[in-house]
Amino acid sequence: MTEGRIIHSGGKDAVLIFGAGPGQVPYIKHFRGQGYFVVAIDRNPLAPGAAEADFLIPVSTFDYPGIRENISESGLERRIAALCCPATGQAYISAARSAAWLGVPYPTEEAVLGVLDKYRMWQALAELSLTRRKCMHVNPSFDFKAVRFMPAVVKPRSAGGASKGVAYCRSGNQLARAVSTAASLSPNGEAIIESFCPGEEVKIAGFLQHGRVKSSVIARRCFGPGDPGVPIGLAVGPSEGCQRNDTSPYLQAMIEQFCRHVGLTDTPFNIDIMLDPVQPELIDFDMALGSIRHLMAESCGIDVMGFFSQLCMGQPLAEKRRWWRGAAITYLWCRNLDTCGEELVKLCSGVAVNGTFSPDSGLSRGTVTSSAPLRVGSFFSKGETLEAAARAGQQWLHRIDTYFRNSAKWSAEVVFPIDSAWNDN
Repeated sequence: MTEGRIIHSGGKDAVLIFGAGPGQVPYIKHFRGQGYFVVAIDRNPLAPGAAEADFLIPVSTFDYPGIRENISESGLERRIAALCCPATGQAYISAARSAAWLGVPYPTEEAVLGVLDKYRMWQALAELSLTRRKCMHVNPSFDFKAVRFMPAVVKPRSAGGASKGVAYCRSGNQLARAVSTAASLSPNGEAIIESFCPGEEVKIAGFLQHGRVKSSVIARRCFGPGDPGVPIGLAVGPSEGCQRNDTSPYLQAMIEQFCRHVGLTDTPFNIDIMLDPVQPELIDFDMALGSIRHLMAESCGIDVMGFFSQLCMGQPLAEKRRWWRGAAITYLWCRNLDTCGEELVKLCSGVAVNGTFSPDSGLSRGTVTSSAPLRVGSFFSKGETLEAAARAGQQWLHRIDTYFRNSAKWSAEVVFPIDSAWNDN
């Protein structure tokens, strides 16, 4: 990796990648393996992907002026052939602006705002008659008596990432506290309040090209010990009880209709859907695959990195869906976490059997003393069936829980069953 103002790319085309954290390392390695000169953006010069990239722009992925200045001064704009943004949240805005300036493929800023701003997303769904939920955007000074629907879900209007600030509320007092927290995490200082939609929650992830879903995978999403046995996380693949081979054609058509409406034509997607028996509800949309890329690769045999690079380069994607085994993502959430970083990662990795642990980005940023649950990272496991993969994740969580209980070294506690996103105490 080179950090500076003068670079020599050896005549290679360059790819601009937003982020150099653990989640972006596979993308950096993939594009370098394809022969591209990789330019990574990350404010942390010690991020794990910084050493893997050919060149580092040491600014925040949110800082479009800083990104543009560094690219211009380095002469990189003449080399960049594609842009890849596996980061989340406000990084999408910087990516859209950078792509427009550089003239490389990426969704427009208006299209990005159509999914990043959760109130605008709800408005689009309402215009298409694809939602029956009620929704309102508020700031911390709102009058909770104006909310005519309960129970309700509160979330930041445009934060993005790891269910931060999401709360389930049954009373006005809970609403007031939840709105204050959610608004503090949103760049515009607002939260949204949605009517609660019960039902089985699934996650659909894949690639959209020319407005069509070209490849996708559906995963069970659980917030407590559920049918697949995942304490919290995702599970996909052949099941002992049922065979779920493909995304429902109706859900796929709904995704394509929504994306056309907001102006998205070519993007990875990672969508949360509530399977209401009357009408499925699209409740969240992310333009990064996140940890579900493991499930796509291991359960369906999808070449995720290959698809991603082809999409970035504007090359045609082949349709591919093939299920052959089970896989699961199990998340670790902790309360009262007074130690993090390398020591906690070592513990989580050390008790991992039949799987691998990946820390969440931001874990190494210092001590966390808040009693609010923190998502520490995820455990990826495989099995011949969905249930076998999920059991491995459940056993991993129990090992960590047992270690915490038996050691005076840690004051942290595993949130088990997980209630971080729906904690209404």
